[in-house]
Amino acid sequence: MGCIRWIGRYLGTFLLSLVLAIVVWVAAVTEANPNQERSFYISIDVQGQESNTEIISEIPERMQLVLYAPRSNLNTIAKHNDDLHAWVDLSGLTDGTYTVPVNFQIPADVRPVRVVSRTPEEIEIQIEALVTATIPIRTQ
Repeated sequence: MGCIRWIGRYLGTFLLSLVLAIVVWVAAVTEANPNQERSFYISIDVQGQESNTEIISEIPERMQLVLYAPRSNLNTIAKHNDDLHAWVDLSGLTDGTYTVPVNFQIPADVRPVRVVSRTPEEIEIQIEALVTATIPIRTQ
């Protein structure tokens, strides 16, 4: 019975101590590893292009990805910049003009990371069908 009375008497103090400990811990972690914003430039790959088509329009070589994360996560991404991927998917597109999204992937093992911005978000692509013809040649 004395234990229950003791818990009831000091429960408020215990909860206040727990909340203060969590606040101090969060402040210490944030101070040691503050959140920052950093730009990364990623090569854009073309995927799914039909073999009988040709891209006529200009495709940007790279996209800019601005990330917001703890400094240690941004440093990890910078060290392994090859793990960042950006691509446009042209699967099933025939001749014509299309606006396609630029997809990207951040390594799953680097979290938390928030995407602040990405440029370009979309690309306008003009695709034309390749026409081949076999022409007989005779020598004289």
